[in-house]
Amino acid sequence: MVTWTEKAEADYRAKWPGQPCKRIAGQEAKYEGRPIITGGSVYQAYAMRGWVQEGGKKVTVLEPQDAQQYKNMAGVNGMSLEEQLQRWCKLQRWIKENPDIGLKGLAANLGLKDPQSIRNFIEKYGAGLSRRLGKLPKLNSMKLQKGIWREVMEQ
Repeated sequence: MVTWTEKAEADYRAKWPGQPCKRIAGQEAKYEGRPIITGGSVYQAYAMRGWVQEGGKKVTVLEPQDAQQYKNMAGVNGMSLEEQLQRWCKLQRWIKENPDIGLKGLAANLGLKDPQSIRNFIEKYGAGLSRRLGKLPKLNSMKLQKGIWREVMEQ
């Protein structure tokens, strides 16, 4: 049987002071009125927080298989410096080879589904990368001659 831990009780009381505690250590753990099942998604989430125990023993949760990949990231939802540099060099090369290419064509050449990905990349990393690796060649598209694009693109 899955039961609440002292940590679950303490966290609940800290979050909702003055209200009756729904997570009392040692009592059966329930979610939306139903007992929590071992191996379910709620069970995994609560076990990661240290809120549940099984048979009076602490539950250990394995790290997700792809967790190592995300430890190398620069930050949450960020790209590593190596990935930034690679993408910038690819952008420079594609624009130099075809100055009439649009964002849709650039996105397709880089393997991206949406041209907005390039805009987001430029806004987030463009200024620093243009100082570090040089500006992007000029695109013949007039839409890109304002804002951050003026800072990262040759005139």
